Amino acid sequence: LARVPAGALLGGKVVALGLLGLAQLAVAAAAALVALMLVDTVDLPAVTGGVLAWVLVWFVLGYALYAMLYGALGSLASRTEDAQAVAGPVGYVLVGGYWASFMALTPDADGPWARILSLFPATAPLAMPGRIALGATQWWEPPIAVLLTLAAIAGLVSFGGRVYGNAVLRTGAMLRLRDTWRRADAEQRRTLD
Repeated sequence: LARVPAGALLGGKVVALGLLGLAQLAVAAAAALVALMLVDTVDLPAVTGGVLAWVLVWFVLGYALYAMLYGALGSLASRTEDAQAVAGPVGYVLVGGYWASFMALTPDADGPWARILSLFPATAPLAMPGRIALGATQWWEPPIAVLLTLAAIAGLVSFGGRVYGNAVLRTGAMLRLRDTWRRADAEQRRTLD
């Protein structure tokens, strides 16, 4: 942290793990395609290349959004045993967002709840790919949702860098988010003086 800003360090970890995850996904997809060519008894639904491209975009955006949040909050735990307590609330939001998206898309993918969930950054990676696949989006909705999600990711990079930088060098008991924020404010005031 003496030479690299905390946000860049956290972002680098997120990108590295994301590339590893994409490589694993590519290997699994290649194995599935080879198996399908050899067996030739499974019928797959027809999916356009545009839908697959949007699914990949939302996979990357969803991963970046939640990985930044998990990375920032995970730095609050100095022991492995404390990591679940810190990451638990994010997991609840993720599962709740998944179910809310599923329930909103099932009756009417073009309804108001489905639209709201597909534009809100925390649920857009879960709801927008389904709406795109069902053809229930207007042309402007996916780009707006991407911009909102990118803005949320940028905010999380700033937030995560601040929390990560103040928490990662500290040992001992689990930190509270409020303590790392106050510590950052105090250090900024000392720097300005």
